Amino acid sequence: MRKKLISLLAAAALLLTSCGNAVAEYSSGADDLSSAVSSAGADSFVSLTETGTETTSGTSSSAAETSPAASETTSESTSAAPETTAATTTAVSETTTTTTTTTTTTTAPPETTAATTTTTAPETTTTTTTTTSETTTSQKKTETSAVSETEKKTAKPAEEKPKEEKPKEPDLPKCSAAAVWCADDGELLYGRNMKGTISIASVTKLLTASVALKYMKPSAKITVGNEVSFAKPDSTMAWLSVGCKLTLADLIYAMLLPSGNDAAYVMAVAVAKKVYAGREMSERQAVDLFVGLMNDCAAELGMTHSHFSSPEGWDDKDNYSTMNDLLILFGHALSVPEIANAAATYQKTVQFISGGSMTWTNTNLFLNPQYGFFREDCVGLKTGTTADAGACLAAAFKKGGKTYICAAFGCADNLSRYYAVQALRDTFL
Repeated sequence: MRKKLISLLAAAALLLTSCGNAVAEYSSGADDLSSAVSSAGADSFVSLTETGTETTSGTSSSAAETSPAASETTSESTSAAPETTAATTTAVSETTTTTTTTTTTTTAPPETTAATTTTTAPETTTTTTTTTSETTTSQKKTETSAVSETEKKTAKPAEEKPKEEKPKEPDLPKCSAAAVWCADDGELLYGRNMKGTISIASVTKLLTASVALKYMKPSAKITVGNEVSFAKPDSTMAWLSVGCKLTLADLIYAMLLPSGNDAAYVMAVAVAKKVYAGREMSERQAVDLFVGLMNDCAAELGMTHSHFSSPEGWDDKDNYSTMNDLLILFGHALSVPEIANAAATYQKTVQFISGGSMTWTNTNLFLNPQYGFFREDCVGLKTGTTADAGACLAAAFKKGGKTYICAAFGCADNLSRYYAVQALRDTFL
């Protein structure tokens, strides 16, 4: 209780101090003083004023020093109060009013200050934030711009990807199959319809010569028999006579240069009779046996999509090949000297063992200096023409120390095959 009382007395002392200060401020006003005197009497007012002043001063001093002093001062003030009850009441009332007014006046500045602070602070903060934000944004833009410029200066130009070259497409006349192939390394530079089945006409004779040299020596002597009659009357001929005797090497010239179908049948019968010696057979049977040897040889070479039915390559549904298989045959033919030499020869005169001679000219116009198609770099190979096969040509050319085959099959006519092969040569070699 005592602690609470002391706290209350301290609070009262502070209030009285404020009132005393207020009275002191307004005590100089004559009108206000007269009004106070008229209401309560001069003596009472003076007594109250003195008592209030002393009490206030004492209370303020005591409150500042110790709580017991404040308690004693308050007790003294309380005991003096009954002597001037009316005056004290009036004075207190007026003093209270004045104090209220003074308090209101005194508290106004803090509100103003608070308002000013409240208003100013956000504006200042906002402005600062905006400025900072703008500065930061500006810095970022500047940095970004600087980085961008640096990247532009330091960035390496994008490397252009090498354009993929499209395969060359030569301007060829109409043909069913075509190819450009290196016989030395097997590189295929160009191919059209490489796997399609095609008729190959007299190009078949390259296989006929290959089979003959497989079983007989080039120097072997061969006598021409009645088998020459198996050749079609309107086909190309070497014009061999029955009873004429010549070597296999010379017979190869007779078959390849003028593309003699009669020479092909003579070769087939001679080889079959040697391979199947001691067996009774007619010339026709001998040809059939030889055709069997042709298919065996083709299989051994790897010509798995080919079949043969005659030594000269006349049109027949069972005589066919593909461009892929023919490249194998061309490569093999060039590897056999007797075939390669004959195929590269423009013209050949042969002395028969039986007497007489014959001169043959190669049907390949790339070897013929009398024609505009002549090319010094041409080293063979073989022509062929039938109704089903069309005009066909495989020509070998030397370029950069390598041998290349340019072939065009199924052309419309004799000249077209030369234009086609020439276009292949000029485009790829």
